[in-house]
Amino acid sequence: MLAVHGSQSLTKPDTVVDAPGVHRVARHSRGLLLVAALLSLIGLLLLAPSSVTSLLLPVHSAPAHHPLLQVQQTTPALVSAANGVVPLGGISVTLAVSVSNVVELGAITGEVGYDNSVVAPVLCRPNRAAFPTAMCNLAYDSDNDGTRDSVRFTLLTDLQSSVSAPANAPVIMVDIAWIATGTAVAGMTTPLSVTVSTFAAASGVAAPFTTRNGQIVITDAPPATSTPLPTATPMATATPAVTPTVASPTPAGAERTAIFLPMVVLP
Repeated sequence: MLAVHGSQSLTKPDTVVDAPGVHRVARHSRGLLLVAALLSLIGLLLLAPSSVTSLLLPVHSAPAHHPLLQVQQTTPALVSAANGVVPLGGISVTLAVSVSNVVELGAITGEVGYDNSVVAPVLCRPNRAAFPTAMCNLAYDSDNDGTRDSVRFTLLTDLQSSVSAPANAPVIMVDIAWIATGTAVAGMTTPLSVTVSTFAAASGVAAPFTTRNGQIVITDAPPATSTPLPTATPMATATPAVTPTVASPTPAGAERTAIFLPMVVLP
């Protein structure tokens, strides 16, 4: 028989009511719940290890308090191509494509268009110190007419860094080497047209930007410099030794004899 003491009563076999609105789980019920929780965890480990790993390992993205999510680009960044002088004769000149006035840049995809009858790119070198993941295409055809007319590049920072630079200290993104083509003529000026299709902060938010084109001036090839032939060094001539001349001595006791011839006078 269940005993009733004042206002306290047992209403269920596994629950005790000590005061109005306050419940306490019986000991055997807690045991059952603990066993069920352990079985559920074991099943999760056996059936879905990849899911458990994703829960235990940190996600490689900026946390909510990360400064990358708190800094935003308020004024447009500047993406610019440098100006340069390229001589005829197959001599290459390297010009940079840079970004300045930028805050926490994380990704960019851009192009540098050129007149393929005047200049041609021969090398594209990304700045991998700032953008560890980088791709550069020297043979990009921007208008799909079958001819190369642009250098296309895609640059990404890693997950824990970004690129920032003030307006007066640009950061080089790629270096492009150019040569004059066979149809180029000294005195020509050809533009380097900059276009950007992706410009995003490290947080993934699109950031404002502007572009500035560059240009290349074609000049005559430098005059060939003749290298003088080496001059042969004459061999030293040996100086003959001077042999002193010694007069033969007059034998001792020798007398000098004078010969007198008679003078004949004819009448």
